[in-house]
Amino acid sequence: MDPEFEDSQECSNELLKAFALFMELQQAGAKKMRSTKTLQTMVDKYDRFNGRNITKFLRAYKCEMELNRVPDSEMIESFELVVVPEIRNQVKVLTRVHAVLKDGFFDDDEDRVTKRSFLEWIEQQPGRNLTPNDLLREFEARFLQLSPMEKLTIDMRKTELFLLVADEVLENKLSLLLADSNAEDLRLSADKGDNRDTLIDELMKTMKELKVDIAELKRKQSPTRAPPRRDLPRLCI
Repeated sequence: MDPEFEDSQECSNELLKAFALFMELQQAGAKKMRSTKTLQTMVDKYDRFNGRNITKFLRAYKCEMELNRVPDSEMIESFELVVVPEIRNQVKVLTRVHAVLKDGFFDDDEDRVTKRSFLEWIEQQPGRNLTPNDLLREFEARFLQLSPMEKLTIDMRKTELFLLVADEVLENKLSLLLADSNAEDLRLSADKGDNRDTLIDELMKTMKELKVDIAELKRKQSPTRAPPRRDLPRLCI
C-alpha cells in the first residue's frame, strides 16, 4: 500500500476523532442551553404548575418542548422544574413510575427504536434528504430512544455512525474541514457559547466550497471509475 495513502488514512482518523470531541461538546452545550431557555419561557408564559388543569398545562409544556426540539427523555426529567415546590416530590414519584413503566414494557412497544431499526435508518443515508441541522436533531432523537444497554453498545461508535448517516461525501468534507486552519477558529467560537445551529451552518458552507477540490482529489486517487451506488430501499420505522 502507498505510504502516502496510509499517512492520509491515519491523519483522517485523527481528524475524525477531533470532530467527535467537537460534536460532543457542541451537543452538550446546545442541549443544556436549549432546555434551560425553554423551561424559562414556559414559566414566563404559564407560571409553574400548581396541580390544577393538568391537561392544559401538559399540552402547553409539550408544545414548547417540541417547538425547541427538546428530547422526550429530557422533557420528562425536566418537568419537575416547572412545578411549584409544594407538589414537586409528588411529581418526582410519578416521573419515576413513568420511566419504570416505559422500561418494563419496552419490548412490546411497536414504535420503539431498537438497535436494529436505528442501524437500518443509518443504512438509508437520510442525510441526502435532510438539512444538516435536521439531520443532527433526528439522529440524536433516535439515539436517545434506544434502551440503556443498546446506547452503551453504540455510544463508542456514535460519531462514526453519524458520518455514515451523512454519506461518504460529507465524511470526506468533514475530514478536510477539520484539517483546515479554520477549524480551530470554529472551536474557539464554540468555547464562547455560539449557537450550535449557526456553527453547523458555517461548517456546511465551508464544506460546499470544498466540493470541487474533493471531486478532483477523489478522481486522482481512483484510476478506475467506481460503479454508481444504488440507493437502498426506504423503510418505514
